[in-house]
Amino acid sequence: MKKLHYLLLSLIMLCLTATHLQAQGSDSTGVKKDESFKVEANALDMPVFMGGYEGLMNFLQQNLGYPQDALKQGIEGRIAVQFTVSKDGSIKHINVIRSLFPSCDAEAVRVVSIMPKWVPGKLKGKPVDAIYTLPLSFKLPKPSSVTY
Repeated sequence: MKKLHYLLLSLIMLCLTATHLQAQGSDSTGVKKDESFKVEANALDMPVFMGGYEGLMNFLQQNLGYPQDALKQGIEGRIAVQFTVSKDGSIKHINVIRSLFPSCDAEAVRVVSIMPKWVPGKLKGKPVDAIYTLPLSFKLPKPSSVTY
């Protein structure tokens, strides 16, 4: 019973410490947050590719290639690329957050890096930096079944 009491007391103190650090503008490590690099993850109006969803799909179809080594090895699947659409619509901080195969990952980063400017995200009518996650699929072409 004493162990349970001490465990409960420790848990309460941990929660209070975390709340206190959060109120001070620090994270759980006690490091002050850098307000100069503030990215709004939940922008009211999310960024949009020029031309909307259809424009994005057309851009990807025209620019995303299937790496030959992945094709030869029969690699297929999904990648998730996360990037920041800045206030001016440019793309920065590109990261693969779900990897597939090194050359597929590199191709995904390459294509995102050559994207034209987007319409930036807006919060309360003002442009803000916003994080965007883009899933990409690499699917092997189906073998053609030609009968003679």
